[in-house]
Order: sequence, then C-alpha cells, then structure tokens
Amino acid sequence: MSLPIVVLPEAAADIQALAAHAGQYSAAARTNLLVAIADKVRLIEQMPEMYPVAPLRPMLRRCVVLATVSLYYRVQPTAIEIVGVIDVRRDPDSLALPA
Repeated sequence: MSLPIVVLPEAAADIQALAAHAGQYSAAARTNLLVAIADKVRLIEQMPEMYPVAPLRPMLRRCVVLATVSLYYRVQPTAIEIVGVIDVRRDPDSLALPA
C-alpha cells in the first residue's frame, strides 16, 4: 500500500512559478513540465525510496525531473511530502528548502 502524496503550499507555489516560466516559451513546454512532474510523483508514490537522499539536506530526497528541475520530498510515517520543486540553475543558497 502506498502512502498518500501531500504537496506543501511552498512546493505548489514552486510548481506554479516554474509552469508560468515554461509557458512563456510555449504551451507545450508548460505541459511537458507538468507531465514530467506528475510522472515522477507517481513513481515516488509507488517507490518512495527510489531516489537518493539529498547530500546537503539529509532529511530530504532529491528527484531530478528534468535537467534543470529537481523535486525534493520527504517520507513521513503517514505521507510523502513534496517540499519543493526548484530550477537548479538558481543559486542554491537562495533556496528555501527545509534542512
């Protein structure tokens, strides 16, 4: 039995911002990004430990969605929490992810 996925408000805002940015290029780019995120979330739901622990944030796991987008999540006893979805080209020190 898989754990439910909970997308934290910060992560939802990250996804919206990334989708809006991709949408500036084309509707297809926006759709491709959202489909890629949804596909990875489905994999995480089925196999929460398939992605490695984030080196600088040992309580989180990091899933590379696209070459420039990573999804961070943590496995809790009752749910899998999506805590952030980031553009990895940004300055890592400016990222507001939990430790």
